[in-house]
Amino acid sequence: MPSVNKVFLVGHLGRDAELRVGKSGTSFSAFSVATNTGRGETRKTEWTNCVAFGQNAEYLVANSHKGSLVMVEGSLSTRTYTDKAGAERKATEVMVDHVSVLDKASTPTEVDELKF
Repeated sequence: MPSVNKVFLVGHLGRDAELRVGKSGTSFSAFSVATNTGRGETRKTEWTNCVAFGQNAEYLVANSHKGSLVMVEGSLSTRTYTDKAGAERKATEVMVDHVSVLDKASTPTEVDELKF
C-alpha cells in the first residue's frame, strides 16, 4: 500500500518570518505556526515548526508579519542534530511546498480601489 506524507495547517505566525541564506546559497525561512483545538478550558494551542525555501520563503517574508493568518502545505520531516552541549537531538518540521498569507490587506491597494 502506498504511503502519504502531507500536512495542511491554517494558523497564525508566532513571530515575523526572517529570510536567511543557507551554506548552499538557497534562501529559506524557519517559522512556527500556532493552531488551536478545543474551546474554553479545553482549548489547546499547538506550535508547529515549518521551513520554507526559495520563492515560498521570499513570499512569506514580504507578505506577512507576527500574527498573520497563513495556510501551509507540506510534508513532515524529522532530522537529527547535535546541540551546543554535544547531546543528540531530533526535530520534526513541516517542509513547506506552498504557503499562502490569508490576511486581508489593512488598507486597499490602488488596484482594489479601481475595481467596480
